[in-house]
Amino acid sequence: MEREPERSVAEQVESGAAGHEDPAAQGVGSCRACPLRRPIVVLCAMLLLVGLALVLLAYRHNERLVERTRVGPLRRPYVDAPFVTTPHDIVAEMLELAQIGPEDVLYDLGCGDGRIVIAAAEKYGCRAWGFDNDPQRVRQSRENVKAHGVEHLVTIHQRDIFTLDLRPADVVTLYLLPRLNVRLLPQLEQLKPGSRIVSHDWDIAGVKPQKQLTLMSTEDHREHTLYLFVSPLEPVEPETPPGHTRNGARLETPRTSASQSRAPGA
Repeated sequence: MEREPERSVAEQVESGAAGHEDPAAQGVGSCRACPLRRPIVVLCAMLLLVGLALVLLAYRHNERLVERTRVGPLRRPYVDAPFVTTPHDIVAEMLELAQIGPEDVLYDLGCGDGRIVIAAAEKYGCRAWGFDNDPQRVRQSRENVKAHGVEHLVTIHQRDIFTLDLRPADVVTLYLLPRLNVRLLPQLEQLKPGSRIVSHDWDIAGVKPQKQLTLMSTEDHREHTLYLFVSPLEPVEPETPPGHTRNGARLETPRTSASQSRAPGA
């Protein structure tokens, strides 16, 4: 019998290694051959894409909300006052109360759908400017101005009313909230003498109106109050307690005589 040649130690080691694979390596191979691996990877990828899409949608939605509540260079919220229209018959009363003439310039602060500036231009032939910081209302006003054919007299601007210079105006119309009227006071005080302010439903705290009217609208069947103020604005005179001075004159508290102070039958 021929004798098998002896193998070196190195050859024996290599042969043993080849016949006994590493269990970990075998596990990896079996994992690679796993039939569920591909669907799991696809599912994970789909979930990742869905998550990214949701994040993007949330970001865009938030961006639109921020953009809707910001406008102009000062990026102010535009929903300072709710959009509530003034009935057309009350608009006519407001303009009549202001005694508008064709040479007047009217500013409507918070012009909404533009009905006040349009009515002023149509009836009195005056120049009228409407200001609103809601882009939707501005578009609506401009469409209505064009529909009524008064583009040559009426201009609509998207502006923050609290940044306006009101001095060019002869008439200012308001349908805001009480706190907004007060906030406008520093600008209203800059109006030239004789300028008129007509506020619908709300007065201006601390300012005395020259005239106040309460009217019933045939359009919405409710009462509306109009306030007329004339520049220079007249402050409301505070009540003076007894014993204090008013315009340099001392006010004395009425004295009760001794006979008047006695109880009946005393």
